[in-house]
Amino acid sequence: MKVSRQSQIRLAYRVTRSEEVMRFPADFLQVSVFWGWPNAMETMLRTVEACRSLAIPYLIHPVEYPLSELRPERRKIVMEDLSVMAAKTDLALIVHDETAKGGKRLSGESSDAYREALLQLTRLCPVSIENATNSHDVKWFWSEYAQSITLDIGHLELAGIDSVEYVSTLEPEYLARVEYVHMHRVNGVRGGIRDHWGLVEGCRELAALKSLTARKEGLGVILEVIEPEDTKKSLDLLNNL
Repeated sequence: MKVSRQSQIRLAYRVTRSEEVMRFPADFLQVSVFWGWPNAMETMLRTVEACRSLAIPYLIHPVEYPLSELRPERRKIVMEDLSVMAAKTDLALIVHDETAKGGKRLSGESSDAYREALLQLTRLCPVSIENATNSHDVKWFWSEYAQSITLDIGHLELAGIDSVEYVSTLEPEYLARVEYVHMHRVNGVRGGIRDHWGLVEGCRELAALKSLTARKEGLGVILEVIEPEDTKKSLDLLNNL
């Protein structure tokens, strides 16, 4: 019996503003909130209301909001914003893995701060941890902190990791916790970053997702593409996976 796409993955794309909600068909949406953007929290709240008005499930993804922040004044602002997001989210809050200075593992006060923030947020909503900072060492991070995993395939490739091999050999203890997958492509520098390009036929990122869905069904797959004109093409490729 042929398995439908819907039973294999649930498909979403990233939005940052209310007018982007349901511009394209999707099973759910990711509302991304960027630290330092003008009126970031007000924009997030309007976008959440747009999702709710259309009865579309959504999760929230804060970017550049460090849970391990130690400076009291900034930590207060970070945690106030994150707590609002956690209270307003529907499905989950996706946060990043983090490192200490020099890319070292979190330890001491920084580790305690991350754990404390994570505990505070998980009292409000499910929290999933993405490999965004150190993909080479993220299994250690997931072992230490994660109950739920968001596997960013584009960030694996950005770190020079063969994403197809990675997902094919991902140990069951981590595979069991993968709930969401971030999809975008590495394709050269623009705007200071090398990834978040649209997907194309034959790219390794798509091959990795196909390999991953062969091992686990029901994943929430979230397209994170910068150029709006590439979103529909990439969604079509994901729908036809």
